[in-house]
Amino acid sequence: MLSTVKDKARNLGLEPYLGKPYQLIIQNPYWFLRRRLYPKTVQNIAGIDVQFAAKDPQDISYHEFDSETPIIKDILSEVDSNDIFCDIGANIGLYSSVISQRIGADNVIAFEPSPPAYEKLQKNSKFNGNFLHYQIAVSDTNETIEFAVDIGDTQSRMSSINTDSSATEYEIQEVTSRKLATVFETEDICSPTIIKVDVEGAEFNVLKGMGVLIDNVQIIYCEIHHPVLDDFDTNGEEITEYLESAGFNVDTLHKRGRNEFVKATREQD
Repeated sequence: MLSTVKDKARNLGLEPYLGKPYQLIIQNPYWFLRRRLYPKTVQNIAGIDVQFAAKDPQDISYHEFDSETPIIKDILSEVDSNDIFCDIGANIGLYSSVISQRIGADNVIAFEPSPPAYEKLQKNSKFNGNFLHYQIAVSDTNETIEFAVDIGDTQSRMSSINTDSSATEYEIQEVTSRKLATVFETEDICSPTIIKVDVEGAEFNVLKGMGVLIDNVQIIYCEIHHPVLDDFDTNGEEITEYLESAGFNVDTLHKRGRNEFVKATREQD
């Protein structure tokens, strides 16, 4: 609807004059009503219809979906109803929501520490079967840590455990950090068989915090954020070697800019 109004204004040569009037008269009332009458959007991702909370105009497009699709398609080709899927760095719950449609929400566990992202994650869980979720930064420590929350990102995509980041406007908040092994030891949940890791450079910390839990994992999808690994005193080669030493074959599945999404598959006996 809003795009149609914009197109007509552009065709009539009125677009330069709309600005504030358009926002006050059309856009703001539209979103006020939309949030109350239909507070969600349906997106088709890798052939699966998924519902997402739609609080802001940007939530309708979720422009990161396209770059995530190759990974989601590969996970869907591997996962079945016997798997427990663990989504580490779940953000708004994109992966968890899609995978829940395939294997059931009871088999999906999501972790996200950023408060604004976790708020959307909770809503998206309700829309997609109520998969399990924790507001936790999965790492290699059990403590309260400082976390850089990107308050200028309406889609809550770029928050990080790296509090020295100066890419955008951050607010430092305290969040709970837990080793994955600790979470599964203390909670009554089944051990994961397939894990996705996207934690903005802290991926090696996540792997080290798995402990013996990693022995039951069959596939790990891990986005290696090469540009920021120095901030975590590691590098891509060290991460790959760690996975190989744990019994995985590691292949590059997808590249996004300088980041690399690897697929670590357990070697078969």
